[in-house]
Amino acid sequence: MTEKAGEHQRLILEQFTKQAVPFSQMQNHSPELLLAASGVGPADAVLDVACGPGLMACAFAKVARHVTGTQWNGFLFFGCAAPGTEERSHGRK
Repeated sequence: MTEKAGEHQRLILEQFTKQAVPFSQMQNHSPELLLAASGVGPADAVLDVACGPGLMACAFAKVARHVTGTQWNGFLFFGCAAPGTEERSHGRK
């Protein structure tokens, strides 16, 4: 990677993190609307690409058989409890 490309990548990560942290702390993300529209149920597996802090992944984990959340920078997704348990599956850096 060139020095210019590396600096560009660093700036993207910095800006993404600045915006993602306040978003993850907001109280109402209305996952109910997306859950209802998706029709996901106990037999379904869900892939949440670019899941950020995992808010939607955690909402889907309450109704789906399996949920995988991916985040390219690895800094934001911390996991969520499996349905009916306190077990958490944690993201990795």
